Amino acid sequence: MLQRREDKHARVVEDERLAQEYRRAWPVVVSQKTVYSCLNNYFQASEWSEPPVCAVCGRYQRDCVVVTFTATDAPSFHLETLRVTDRFIIQKCVVQGLSAAFSFDCPIIDGLMLERAGIVDCSSDCVRLFLCSSCRTSLSKPDKVPRFALANNLYRGQLPLHLQDISWVEEKVCAIYCVTAHVTRLFQSSDPAQPKVFHGNTCAHDTNVVSTASVLPRTPSDVNGLLSIIFIGPGKFNAKQLGTVFRRSLWTRL
Repeated sequence: MLQRREDKHARVVEDERLAQEYRRAWPVVVSQKTVYSCLNNYFQASEWSEPPVCAVCGRYQRDCVVVTFTATDAPSFHLETLRVTDRFIIQKCVVQGLSAAFSFDCPIIDGLMLERAGIVDCSSDCVRLFLCSSCRTSLSKPDKVPRFALANNLYRGQLPLHLQDISWVEEKVCAIYCVTAHVTRLFQSSDPAQPKVFHGNTCAHDTNVVSTASVLPRTPSDVNGLLSIIFIGPGKFNAKQLGTVFRRSLWTRL
């Protein structure tokens, strides 16, 4: 009888010891603070952000890095290959002073064909620029103009202020010369200024391009009766959904 009682007590003690070991080995409950911190880090890392603009080519590139240029240090990149040489641009911007597109109030980069959005900051003796990997590689070699640099005959000028807020549909209406293929790059963005995405078929018709280009832009009264744009979808046609896609201010721009 005594032996059975001792065996039962020994089993109880062993079970308690094992239970304590299990409790010590069990993972600790993660605190709410840690959970919220991990969720915030994941959100920040997965959120789409606009990449920086390369000052040389004007493209949005993820591989852009900030490069510092000073007036005293020997330059590691040959920026002189980006100097404006086009006679028309020199005549309009430099001689006549009609535009300050390539005047930066900095003797290091004045006269260079750079994109202002890619300039981090500049002063009289120091300037910091965003440069993508391909432009850095080309500028590290003497007399090597980057392939996509604005100075490589890729500068198209700047849109007037009253045309910078128009949609791509309105832009095609205002354009004197229109292309037959329109390629749009769509990416993840929450910017409300991004145009809506349309999916469908495109029909092209032969026109007298020379005569049309010579008289455009036409007056609103001429265009209003000839121009029509229809967006169709998989649903049933509803005449109530038809309406103008152009703002009233667009007619003044034609």
